[in-house]
Amino acid sequence: MLTFMFTVRILRSLQRHFSTSVPIPKSEYASRRSELVEKIVQISSSNQSSAHHLVIIPSAEVKYASLHVPYSFRQDSYFRYLTGITEPNAILALEIECKSSDNVAFLPRLFVEERTVHERLWDGPSLGISGATKLTGIKQTLPAQCLSDYLKMVLSNLYSANGFLWFNAPFTIKSGERAPVNRSIFSLVSEHFTESKLSKSHLRNPNPLIDELRVVKSEAELKIMRQAVKNTSIALKKTMASAYSGIREAELSARFQFESALLGSDLGYPAVVAGGNRANIIHYLRNSERVEDGDLVLMDVGCDVEGYTADISRTWPVNGAFSRHQKLLLEILIQVQDECQKAATPDYSLEKLYDVMVRRLAYYLNEEKIIHVSEREFSRVGSAICPHHIGHYLGMDVHDTASISYGRNFESGMVFPLEPGIYFPCDGEKVSVAEEFRGMGLRHEDDYVFTAEGKAEKLSDCVPFAVSDLEALIGSSCKQKVLCK
Repeated sequence: MLTFMFTVRILRSLQRHFSTSVPIPKSEYASRRSELVEKIVQISSSNQSSAHHLVIIPSAEVKYASLHVPYSFRQDSYFRYLTGITEPNAILALEIECKSSDNVAFLPRLFVEERTVHERLWDGPSLGISGATKLTGIKQTLPAQCLSDYLKMVLSNLYSANGFLWFNAPFTIKSGERAPVNRSIFSLVSEHFTESKLSKSHLRNPNPLIDELRVVKSEAELKIMRQAVKNTSIALKKTMASAYSGIREAELSARFQFESALLGSDLGYPAVVAGGNRANIIHYLRNSERVEDGDLVLMDVGCDVEGYTADISRTWPVNGAFSRHQKLLLEILIQVQDECQKAATPDYSLEKLYDVMVRRLAYYLNEEKIIHVSEREFSRVGSAICPHHIGHYLGMDVHDTASISYGRNFESGMVFPLEPGIYFPCDGEKVSVAEEFRGMGLRHEDDYVFTAEGKAEKLSDCVPFAVSDLEALIGSSCKQKVLCK
């Protein structure tokens, strides 16, 4: 027990020492709130709708695996984006009054948890009113217990003014989207919304407007994301260096999480560690089997720094030696990714890059006689071989800004991965492929930022990708050169 406690103290000390905290400045959170208000005012003016609006953005809620056993808490990205607060049981309210097109008044309010002596004994202190005010600069900060009376009053006033409530209620979210909802806040808002007699036509979802702000990253955000990518690179290389034939997927997953923690990072999402044919399951999360000698292992991982995540994938032979067929597939992926990066220009989008990816995948596989199809079939066959997109927006969420179309042209400050994949499952029927390639699944993924010069800059250069560099790294735990300088 003493040894365990000593180890924990050492790890926490190391975490503090290596912590790369580069927080967003308070002024930027205030600017984000102001920009959201401006977007709502623009909509109000263009539609000649009501001059009165209320925006409610709740924190995430604590969820429990069983009695008194919570899951790890992750803050709602929209709430954190506008406040910087990482605690549960908090709500941001923005009251907006458009007196004229150039005369807009808005008042931000925060409702936060004030813990009792008993709660502090068991769960520790919370920010409280003074801490939340200091962190956010929002002067109108009240105890969360005041929220019910506040909603009753302000929604009644909103009804009288024929105003609009902006709140991400479940029925404002598109069908099929798996969006988290704070159930307790939703119940409270629903209760007072019904009492106020406001109709559902006066309820709007603010998330798409916030997505418009989030999709283009500020300099402060880019600094954090570069650090998230760097931490992911370091942790992934240390993990690859520890690999050996017969290692369990769970050990590789645990190694990555351990190395991430030493760098002061959380996981941006559950690690995908898939050996052999299991790599053909795109989001394989069981991580429970052994990776046998000669098998490839696919790892899709990302470190979270200050609420922003990286997203990097590498596929390599667990024994450290690529077979001829494995090498061929990886080199095709590297070539396709490189062509997609070069094609990323201001008149291109993720949707257009997807077309580049599927056609070039099919072209190279056909050239190497791994598949046998005509050129007119390249798009169909390429999309069957790689059923996922070339990429997605990246930021606070690994699949960031869900409402932003992949057909939108690239803009300076957008961050995204490029992740071509080749999937040839053992029982695959969609594509006829040479038998020696069956059971292989590969994904090659790096993160990029679109620059003011109109190019996609690769952020994850630190992670080896060439066959020779990967072979030199795998199983080389004693080599100090695996660290980024």
